[in-house]
Amino acid sequence: MTACRSLHRLHPPFHIHALHTHAQRFAIFGPTDDDWQRWAKEFELLDMEEEQNKKRDAREATPQQVRDFLANRGKFKIDYSIIPHLELPRNSWFTNEHLYIQQTNLDDVWRMGYSPIRFIGSRHVEWLSFDAEPGDVKLFSEVILHYSMSDWHPLRIIGQSLTDIHWALTSPFHRIQVISVNEKMANSPPDLIDDQTDVNWRWIVTFKWISKKEEIFSKPPIKDGRYGQWFDDEQYVEYVKNEGLYKTWQMDQVLKMAEDNILQKVKGTSKTPKELRHDEQQKKERKSHDARPRYVRLDEEMRGVYQEDQDDGGGGAKTTIKPTWWPF
Repeated sequence: MTACRSLHRLHPPFHIHALHTHAQRFAIFGPTDDDWQRWAKEFELLDMEEEQNKKRDAREATPQQVRDFLANRGKFKIDYSIIPHLELPRNSWFTNEHLYIQQTNLDDVWRMGYSPIRFIGSRHVEWLSFDAEPGDVKLFSEVILHYSMSDWHPLRIIGQSLTDIHWALTSPFHRIQVISVNEKMANSPPDLIDDQTDVNWRWIVTFKWISKKEEIFSKPPIKDGRYGQWFDDEQYVEYVKNEGLYKTWQMDQVLKMAEDNILQKVKGTSKTPKELRHDEQQKKERKSHDARPRYVRLDEEMRGVYQEDQDDGGGGAKTTIKPTWWPF
């Protein structure tokens, strides 16, 4: 009983409980996510990307996946800020054919254009020609736009193509009336796939839905399953992610940045922190397999001389195992 009273006198119950709780919390939970991120930034630990990727959508590209994708083109400094994210027109509807329609400020006038997903792998638009004028009535599958694209990067420089691919935009609806065409795109065909243009101004034509009597519909006749499968912007992003197109688009955008020399290359002489840690680990493993006496290895470490250096520069001469400071 006396021993218990003396223990409580030296260590009050509150302090004992506080110390026990603190030790238990550190043992169970360990460092917080903020601590890990702070250490990763301080010591440039690229391995910490795996910890960050646990909270990232697996259907999106990660920096390591982009590095592996660009491995044959050289080493680039890739981080999360470089990987693009899909920007879509506001208040729009999208089809599984990667077309979109967007309502304008007028209730009965809509815009039509392509989603950026449509142009994965495209590098050059050689020519573009509208087959529609304001006031034309287009039925289902009638051509609205002709254009020619190629996936060869140098064509963006020389400006012409020998084996181009001809594409056509056709009306996805039964009956529409064209209100206007995008004259800026007609005068500059590369704007069709230009990522610098505002997504809300990449439209191709504006139109109205009309009936057989050429009466304007009071509301758009959009129904899922009619004219294809329809999504809003959030549903469309989920659709392209499930199809694997979102990650493919991200990879293609980063590849365009590498082709345009926008990405910063890592010099061949310099190594990343991960490669330096790997070399250091390999060096330690080579030392651990050294069969010479320990005092010889300690002597070389003190003098900064290693066995592989002597083997490379010794010219085949046999080296003695006696250190220079050996008294006998």
